[in-house]
Amino acid sequence: DVALRCKQKNKELFFTLPPLHRIEQQKLWNDTKELLYEIEFTGFSVKILDQIQMIQEDSAFSTKEIALEPNVYIMNEEAKELFNQLAIRHFTASHELNGDELKELPLHQFDLIVYGYVPVMVSAQCVNKTCHGCDKIEKTLVLVDRYHKKFTVKNFCEGCYNVIYNSQPTNLYEYIPNLKDLNPRGLRLDFSVENDDITPIINAFASFIKNDVKTNFKLDDFTRGHYKRGIE
Repeated sequence: DVALRCKQKNKELFFTLPPLHRIEQQKLWNDTKELLYEIEFTGFSVKILDQIQMIQEDSAFSTKEIALEPNVYIMNEEAKELFNQLAIRHFTASHELNGDELKELPLHQFDLIVYGYVPVMVSAQCVNKTCHGCDKIEKTLVLVDRYHKKFTVKNFCEGCYNVIYNSQPTNLYEYIPNLKDLNPRGLRLDFSVENDDITPIINAFASFIKNDVKTNFKLDDFTRGHYKRGIE
């Protein structure tokens, strides 16, 4: 299984919790944690504050590492210290911080996402149910806006919610040297709704990050996110 393979390869394994917590998610947690008691894994990837207390109050998980996702905002040193007091020392930099703002925030406890389709919305209003009727089959749908941009939608039936992803992936490949100079905890690639082979993306980023070897890798359609813009 995945946990065993990660252990054999000396890799960390984090269990990612849903981006919201309602009755459905609490039931899912109750059903899943019995299995997690038996699995050797590194920790939890958390997207909302409610989940921190839920994990830390369970004696079986109280020593597990908690990694905060970018939507748990850590925008300054004071916020970071507050979470440090809760024994949380693994963060992910917000997508809304630009390059100058990242420089002001010591990043040795932060991962930086350098590639990935950013979730722009989590919705309890199921697109599939609204358009076609609920069939309780997880699938990928597409929303098209007035500019003809296509936003991928994934429905998660077990928790009864949708995640809508940006129409373009964030791609900071060209800024890898600048980002490494910030001494982050790590540089991270997020894969979610890709339809094509992701191997070339992994190889290009790994070569540039680990060996400082830049290839001719390029994407035809992408965004640099807020890296050059910042919060508006």
